[in-house]
Amino acid sequence: MHDASYTTELLVGNSQNGFRDLLALIDLSTYRRLPWEGNMPLFLVNFVTPETGLPLEVDPRNVLDAACKRAEAVGSWKLVAGLELEVGCGA
Repeated sequence: MHDASYTTELLVGNSQNGFRDLLALIDLSTYRRLPWEGNMPLFLVNFVTPETGLPLEVDPRNVLDAACKRAEAVGSWKLVAGLELEVGCGA
């Protein structure tokens, strides 16, 4: 909620072609609790386009999933990714 907006326009939504609606589908397999936020529950979401129901091309989770599927199709490749969760302290 404190992130700044992108400084360059994105093709998926911008001031010229509008900021379209997207669907965010909750991925129940990502459930966890955030102890530093009073044990608040957290779920990640997958973004899809409402018109087609297909994954949004620029959603990082969808991009990673597509890359993993392409690598597995090669046969001997397996992609592994990590995430660094940063927690800031207020001044």
